[in-house]
Amino acid sequence: GDVFCSMDFSQLPSLNENETACLWLVDNPEHNPSGDFLLKSDKVINKQGLINNETPLTFSGIAIYKACFFNELHHVTDTGKVKLALGPLLSDAAEKNKLKGIKLKQPWTDVGTPERLTQLNNQLSRNSL
Repeated sequence: GDVFCSMDFSQLPSLNENETACLWLVDNPEHNPSGDFLLKSDKVINKQGLINNETPLTFSGIAIYKACFFNELHHVTDTGKVKLALGPLLSDAAEKNKLKGIKLKQPWTDVGTPERLTQLNNQLSRNSL
């Protein structure tokens, strides 16, 4: 993965029979100011359902999934298998009300670029996370 988080992974939530995944969402980082999803109670919904002054949140990259979530990961076409991206699968599951959501409270960093990795390493060396 390309995220850093101090979350305690020893106690993960359970999913009910209708939920296929649980996503941890964070406040929007500079590189994704418009966010990905809304969090209503403990449900993740697509941000197209935005009402009033609600602020979308960003998917942290941290999630738990039931195996059935990935049933649609590949679909067969005339030319063979085509991989589907995770984003559309998450949006589809949110549309079907199958995503549980939790707002991450622990420090989190997307280290998807060399610059952000350097920044994180500097913070960790100063013990500021």
